[in-house]
Amino acid sequence: MRPDLLTLASSLAAREERFAIVTVVRREPPSSARVGDAAVVTEKGDYHGWVGGGCTRSTVLHEALRAIADGEPRLLSLSPEPDEGRRPGVVALPMTCDSGGTVEIYVEPVLPVARLLLFGSSPAVRVLSRIGRAMGYRVEVVDPDAG
Repeated sequence: MRPDLLTLASSLAAREERFAIVTVVRREPPSSARVGDAAVVTEKGDYHGWVGGGCTRSTVLHEALRAIADGEPRLLSLSPEPDEGRRPGVVALPMTCDSGGTVEIYVEPVLPVARLLLFGSSPAVRVLSRIGRAMGYRVEVVDPDAG
């Protein structure tokens, strides 16, 4: 991945913004995309990078926004004949480029760590705090009685 995309992804993650990393994982000529081409798509729909020509951009943007919304990664297969060669776990979509070719793109949503906000200092709050951390939550405890 290009260094500028890594920097952007790091910045978005540090600000706890939702985004997706999209990467070309397979291609069949004459697609203009190359394996390893990548882009970052923000929740606002900003598209940084390149994973193929203009005919793939709108499809990738749409699917990346869906992945950000539902939190589920997906493997896209854009092909002139998407009904042929369907495979489980692959979202088959039409390739709209006249040049043809097939490109497969992995879309990985990057979401902020879920936060568990607890109020008080009771034994239950202390236990929930430990459980939350063990489950990977970002735990914040607010004790209204503390100065």
